[in-house]
Amino acid sequence: MCLHSNYFVNDKIRGVQLVCQKFVRNIPIILFFVLFSLSGFAQPQNGDYRSNHSGNWDSPATWQRFNGTNWIELNSEEEYPGKKPGTGHVTIKDGHTVSINISPSYPIKSLFVGGLTSGILQYDEITARTITISGIVTINQNGVIRSADPTSASTIRTHLLVVQGSIINNGIIDFCVGLSGVGIRFTGVGGGNSTFNCQSATGHTNLLESTGVSLEMNNASSVLLFYPGSDFKVESTTTKGFLKITKGIFRIPSGTITFVNPIFNVANYVIPKEGGFELSNPNATVTGQFGSVDNQGIIRITAGTYNIGTTSGNSILSHNNGTFELSSGVVNIAGRFALSEATGNLNGGTLNLSIFGNESSSEASFDCNQTSNLDISKTSLITFSTPNSKRFDDIRILNGTGTKSITGGTFQMGTAASPAASTFFVNSDITTNKITVFDECSIRVISRNAASGTSSDPISLEFTSPENITLKCIESIPDPYNNLQAFISTGGKAIYNCTLLPSSFKYLGQTQSGTNCPYTITRTYHVNDIFGSVGTASQQIFVEAEVLPTPETVVEPVKEEMVSLKSALLNYTATQSGNWSNPATWGGMVPTASDDVIIPNGVTVTIDAAAVCGNITIQAGGTVKYSGAYTLQVNGDWTNNGTYTGGTNGIVEFTG
Repeated sequence: MCLHSNYFVNDKIRGVQLVCQKFVRNIPIILFFVLFSLSGFAQPQNGDYRSNHSGNWDSPATWQRFNGTNWIELNSEEEYPGKKPGTGHVTIKDGHTVSINISPSYPIKSLFVGGLTSGILQYDEITARTITISGIVTINQNGVIRSADPTSASTIRTHLLVVQGSIINNGIIDFCVGLSGVGIRFTGVGGGNSTFNCQSATGHTNLLESTGVSLEMNNASSVLLFYPGSDFKVESTTTKGFLKITKGIFRIPSGTITFVNPIFNVANYVIPKEGGFELSNPNATVTGQFGSVDNQGIIRITAGTYNIGTTSGNSILSHNNGTFELSSGVVNIAGRFALSEATGNLNGGTLNLSIFGNESSSEASFDCNQTSNLDISKTSLITFSTPNSKRFDDIRILNGTGTKSITGGTFQMGTAASPAASTFFVNSDITTNKITVFDECSIRVISRNAASGTSSDPISLEFTSPENITLKCIESIPDPYNNLQAFISTGGKAIYNCTLLPSSFKYLGQTQSGTNCPYTITRTYHVNDIFGSVGTASQQIFVEAEVLPTPETVVEPVKEEMVSLKSALLNYTATQSGNWSNPATWGGMVPTASDDVIIPNGVTVTIDAAAVCGNITIQAGGTVKYSGAYTLQVNGDWTNNGTYTGGTNGIVEFTG
């Protein structure tokens, strides 16, 4: 309402547009229209035009002109000099369709399309046309401004709408009809701010990608306020951008309508030295594109979500005195964030870096060079998902001519998306206030510089075996542990065992101090953690000597005849299947080098450690085999009537 009434009081309304626009957004939309009759303005001025019939822009019969008292029909060229409306306000009334078939050589004060039910303004089907509006373009409910008649075969995509003021869309803007298209250029002549408001419940907007909105403001500090609507599209989709900034600031202020869309019309876009992008809408999400951002102007995020890039290496570089500011909201960057002769102010919000990865060997994922200014304070959170694949710095902050101040904020190394065993490197010439690790069981941080502040490197792996075992000579020797779970469940320990790789657990083998009781078996085990640290633990098995009971003394009568003494038996016959080193296999004693051994029918003896004997006889049905790379030393004869299996590493050594 304030916007329209100002047309009639003062043509130079540029300075009051922001205040009036805010007021307009807070009144019911129907009240907005009541102020206008179907015949045009509530208070028409001399030289204003309105449509009288459907027709071409350059036809006198299409228009009526207000002469200060009445609306008069234009039936002659004298009443219609130059065959086009003058510089006054122009209205396309309900029920009329006007085609822009010329390019007026001077700006029109303002343009109204439609009343409450209809009204269409469309561009030429054959030749590219340009129309310039010095004030405000208003598309009323059910009004339509479009690039061509939908029934035409127009392929002209270089039509242009130049707006020095603002656009209020309560109807339909379709600047991509078929193969035709219209670009919008905001120029802000006069130095004030402009508005592109599409958030009306009745508004529908469809723009070109290539020239959807070009920001070419008269002053670099001039702002275009963009209010997206619930039905906002670019070339009939929500996956394309529409903006190019040459000069001025494009701002998405606070609003209630959810908006998720790319903004810029190319994936690798530039914020020029005299340009800027500001996001202040908590309900707006700027979709990332397959490219990087070159920021030489200003990027300011105070609310909402701003996404940069869609793959590893897509990054943002602020340089040439560019500025990046984050005070609230979320910024997601596929690759790295770099300041080179630039300024970074992080005073709140969340900056998520290296989401898909940083593949630079010269720039860190968070990189601030010597000539840049950096201020990190308050509750800023900076996270890193993927370590630099080049094992270069993930944080690099260098002192120099630029001012550096880190009084708050947190650097969080790693996220739920980080690969296991991720290692991040920090290199900062100034204290980084606070560095945290997302998960100490899977993330490691290494400081390259003592000034980098708090860092985390997991404790070296400490691997401890279960308690040693003591057995009697006749008891069976237990099998080695064959997995980490069994090792730990019987008392084995590993400090920081949340970092272990269970699949790396190995039984390395054993040594044995002898073959006759008592003797000691030493078994060795090995495990890795996810960072490559190795833990080795040994368990000992003590096999005690067999204690035989003291024989009872029996006194026998002395016989007259001579007692014939027999020599002690030298043969060891295996009494059961089992390991050679197990006394139970031989009925209580493991053979020595001077003992003969017999492997009888149905018995299998497994050589599980270094073994010795005198003569050896393998009877029919008996078996000797190996469980590893061990040696059987034979000091006498070898007789095999059964089965001998040496495997791939078993050795028989004859030394007699």
